[in-house]
Amino acid sequence: MGFKLVFIYPAFYVDTSYSYFLPQYKRAAVYMAGNTMNCIFVLGIIIFLPNMLLYCYLIVSNILINFLPIVKSDGYYAFITFF
Repeated sequence: MGFKLVFIYPAFYVDTSYSYFLPQYKRAAVYMAGNTMNCIFVLGIIIFLPNMLLYCYLIVSNILINFLPIVKSDGYYAFITFF
């Protein structure tokens, strides 16, 4: 686990190098866990702080970009795991 700055935005990350030892479905779950937590975070903001919704566009765009299989990110690795 760690913390880094991506451009000027703070980001937390987890090293998933050892996930190759897991079965295929667990490996895909590891890759999609970060996006799942981002989705839960946005849903929590929508439910509990609807006036802060304007500031969630950066997180939502990050989620969408991470799900794309053409960008070498979580969605790409999950796609490769299944196919």
